[in-house]
Amino acid sequence: MGSSLGSELPSYDAFRLGGFLSLTGHGEGALRGSYLGVVRVGYLYRLATIPPAFRGIYLAAWGEGGNVWDEGQDIELEDLLWAGTLALGADTALGPVFVAYGVAE
Repeated sequence: MGSSLGSELPSYDAFRLGGFLSLTGHGEGALRGSYLGVVRVGYLYRLATIPPAFRGIYLAAWGEGGNVWDEGQDIELEDLLWAGTLALGADTALGPVFVAYGVAE
C-alpha cells in the first residue's frame, strides 16, 4: 500500500504499477497514481540443481490484485485489476534469470 498523504505528487513521483513483478501483464509503469494498493500470492518450486553454472532452476506462479488511484476517496475494491504470471527462472553465478509470461485483465 502507498499513500501521498493528501499531497499532490508530481508525475515523476507517482506510484507506478505494471511490468515484471508489478501487476505483470500491464506495460512497465502503465498505471500511475497518488494512492497504491497491491497484493501478491505465489509459489516458487525448485525443479533442479545443476552446478556449477546454475545453483537452481525454478518454476514460479503468482497472482496479483491491485490498482492506483488519484484521489483517496476513489479507492474501492471493485476497482482492483487482476493479473497472473507463470515463470521459469534460474539462480546463476551472474544473478537471477527469468523467462515469464503474464496476463492481466
